[in-house]
Amino acid sequence: MGEDKDKATRKGLKMAEKAKKPRGKQPKFSQPGEMQSAVDTYFLECEANSKRATVAGLALALGFTSRQSILNYEDKPDYVDIIKKARLKLQDAAETSLLDGKNPIGNIFWLKNQGAGESWRDTQQLEHTGENGGPINITVQQFGAKRAEKPAPA
Repeated sequence: MGEDKDKATRKGLKMAEKAKKPRGKQPKFSQPGEMQSAVDTYFLECEANSKRATVAGLALALGFTSRQSILNYEDKPDYVDIIKKARLKLQDAAETSLLDGKNPIGNIFWLKNQGAGESWRDTQQLEHTGENGGPINITVQQFGAKRAEKPAPA
């Protein structure tokens, strides 16, 4: 019985050690200023090299392995404005390119699919109503049922 108690104690200690270790991926940036500096550097380098800034390029410049990592920082109150401003700069570049007449189809596609606001979405809202805006009346009739005959006019 003593061995079982020792095993349980060791197992309990191991579980306590695991609980102390941080779980999940550690954030790349511990301070918002670090991220802001990296974002600013990315946009300055793009401008200096006449390269168009992109979401993927921004993710790489921030040391991320996916675009989703950028979106994950939008959930953090200290970082949300940094990310929103960076995405707004990307949107501005796409809109400016539209006005310049360079690749309008590609830019419109990008704007629609990057969540650039409701104004860039192709959506329709249809409302179905009955007569004079009232409810739709539906009459259900059994298939094959005989209709009552109307009397002939006299």
